[in-house]
Amino acid sequence: MKIQTRPTVWTAHLALISSLLSAGALASASGPVMARLTIPTDSAETIAADMGDTPANHAPGLTLRQLETIRLDSKQKAAEAAFALGVAAIEREDFSTAQKLIHEAIQLHPTNPGYLQTAAALSFRNGRFFEAQTYLLQALEFIEDTPGKNDMDVAILKDNLGSVYLSQGHYKQAERTWQDSLAIREKALGHNHPSIAPLLNDLAGLAILGGRFGETEQLLVRALHTVQENSGSDSSLIAIASHNLADFYMEQRRADEAEVFYRAALDAWKGGTRQQRLQVSAKLNELGNQYLSAGRFPEAGSQFRLVIGLLEKDFGNENPHLQGARMGLEKLETLHGSSGEGDGLNQWMYEELRGQLSHPHDAM
Repeated sequence: MKIQTRPTVWTAHLALISSLLSAGALASASGPVMARLTIPTDSAETIAADMGDTPANHAPGLTLRQLETIRLDSKQKAAEAAFALGVAAIEREDFSTAQKLIHEAIQLHPTNPGYLQTAAALSFRNGRFFEAQTYLLQALEFIEDTPGKNDMDVAILKDNLGSVYLSQGHYKQAERTWQDSLAIREKALGHNHPSIAPLLNDLAGLAILGGRFGETEQLLVRALHTVQENSGSDSSLIAIASHNLADFYMEQRRADEAEVFYRAALDAWKGGTRQQRLQVSAKLNELGNQYLSAGRFPEAGSQFRLVIGLLEKDFGNENPHLQGARMGLEKLETLHGSSGEGDGLNQWMYEELRGQLSHPHDAM
């Protein structure tokens, strides 16, 4: 089973780079550098003038301490410029140039968590997971040692570190790291904050891998309740959470519960995309076949007809899910015909179909 999560965790490498380049990740970088893409001069004269001092060759009284301050300031400005240009390269998808510039920024300012996180994102994108892990662990160390640190910066770092562990197959480390992030968010934001739901889905996926199905169910139910309380007008979040829970019940062969949540996903996805309808239709076909194997023929027929209603108009007869649903209905007729119950089945199917045609929206 593949739990649908935020787009970071299981598949898309680009999602991590997007999250790291969001306001949350860059908040600990150089702040206004994002709006300043010009390269500042390295000259001691200009920097000293910016500081309100006289340049060294015009100020015999300049102390060594002041000179060191100028040097440090120059290095920081150079790091900010390299980082800003690196981000600009990312935005135009020139990742090779971006990697070099971000690396230069880190060499000039090796304790900047924002630079390290961005380097981690680029490494992750290129499949260099251990390198990404190293960058994130360094960033985490620097942030945790910062007086007055922002707990949410730590949580975001742990979110991304967990994704890197997962990509390397380090499931226990990923789980511990996400549990740490969850505890931070619960303490800072409360137990029902919307940012908690994606973490619950991630942890549910790991619980499945560990065969802890009771824990998986608890996490998915909590994720659904969380998005129901926080989604507002965004019904797609409820649909995804309902679909995740339905998938779990399907895996556990708990067909009745799976059906409840697949239908809830459909209801939340009214007017949804073609891909969303295809996604649910595939599961409804599977559910219909489970009912068929269990001898629950009315329930099986209901699923198959629902798939036909979802797909027939937009996808045509060649769609494999639509073909599967029709084959399922044919199996129903064959099974009942061979058992001498064909007339009863055909009457039942006729009544059901007539009811749906009379109230087409109820079938959705």
